[in-house]
Amino acid sequence: MCSPAFQKQLADALGATGVPMISQSQLSSMLVPCPKREEQVRISQLLSAARSDLQAQRSELEKLFHLKSGLMSDLLTGRVRVSELDPLTPKP
Repeated sequence: MCSPAFQKQLADALGATGVPMISQSQLSSMLVPCPKREEQVRISQLLSAARSDLQAQRSELEKLFHLKSGLMSDLLTGRVRVSELDPLTPKP
């Protein structure tokens, strides 16, 4: 719908007033450019791969948040001493 051809049809339908009111018959008579079938399939594959990657990253982020929360809880309650985690701190 952002293509120049569609935008021209839209401008023609609006007329001189430029008021954004288009009748259903005007809208249904407009031609909407569509990519070729092969390109549609490729776009669908790319979107599917991106969606899978996003889901995996969200899952990893959620795990990291749980880990952070657990570590903060251990440190703030004193169950684990900070010096035990620091490799530069000498052990007694």
